[in-house]
Amino acid sequence: MVDLNDIKKNIAVQDCIKKFNITDEKLSSIPVMRVLTRFIKTFTYCDKEEPLVNCKQIIPGIQEWLTFENGNFYIVSKKCKHWEFENPYHLIEKYVLYSEFNLITKEIDIAHYIKKLNQEKNIDEQRKHFLKTFIETKDKKGIYLWGSIGAGKTYLLKLCAVYYLKKEKTVTFISIGGLAKSIKDSFASDENKSNLNKCYKADILFLDDLGCEQETDWFKDEILLPLLSFRYENKLLTYFSSNYSIEQLNSKWSAKRKNDLVPVNRLIDRIKALGKESEIKGNSRRY
Repeated sequence: MVDLNDIKKNIAVQDCIKKFNITDEKLSSIPVMRVLTRFIKTFTYCDKEEPLVNCKQIIPGIQEWLTFENGNFYIVSKKCKHWEFENPYHLIEKYVLYSEFNLITKEIDIAHYIKKLNQEKNIDEQRKHFLKTFIETKDKKGIYLWGSIGAGKTYLLKLCAVYYLKKEKTVTFISIGGLAKSIKDSFASDENKSNLNKCYKADILFLDDLGCEQETDWFKDEILLPLLSFRYENKLLTYFSSNYSIEQLNSKWSAKRKNDLVPVNRLIDRIKALGKESEIKGNSRRY
């Protein structure tokens, strides 16, 4: 068997000793020495953050490691540094409470996007202005982003979402239609109620496509208004996207309510309080 001092030089063993306060007496026991000797003889450590093609593991990207439970060592697997190098956003996934969209890609990044804008022949000043507004208000107030269909509103909000994820803020990103459907489905099952709960719990909430046809008066009064009131009272940042300006949205909702405008006024007031209005002009621009 390998000498105890050599065993203690192994980085995975050192990690366990530190985490679980393991004594030399425990390490010296014959059953433990057998497990650790077998582990060390086949152990290969990926110590560099570089492309996966350079990984020396039997299964590229998968690193053998150790854990300690109930007085025994166990050999487990985890992602190696080569895999982490090619998947730089893996550590932020745990902060996504719920999202209808894939937020974790290399392309969804503010710095990457600004670089892309600067390389275009016709520099998009509107989107630069939006990002400037976001940077200025990011810790104070959300944004109500509106514009024509396909103008890129959802993509811009995804950039903002990833920014917060990197700051270890929990995020829920859901369309109004998706939220309405989950509420409807929850009447038959409790399974989808968590989506609404995650809208309440998230540090940062993104509500996409405000003003869509799925918004019934009941949904606005019983779901949306209490949610936005809670987030306003608890100073939780909230972002919106819509095909309508706030004034147009007010007119759209008021036309349906006619003489009962108090709920609409309260909802519009909450939206204004939570989000700074910002317009994106232009033709369809799918990303």
